Amino acid sequence: MSTSAIIVAVCSMILLWGGFAVCLKIAMKDENK
Repeated sequence: MSTSAIIVAVCSMILLWGGFAVCLKIAMKDENK
């Protein structure tokens, strides 16, 4: 694999997990209300 492909894969994983974490935080806030 080329380094650029690895960087793209890592960035996409960070974006996916970042969005997942944001969704979890929103769900937690809705439950607390």
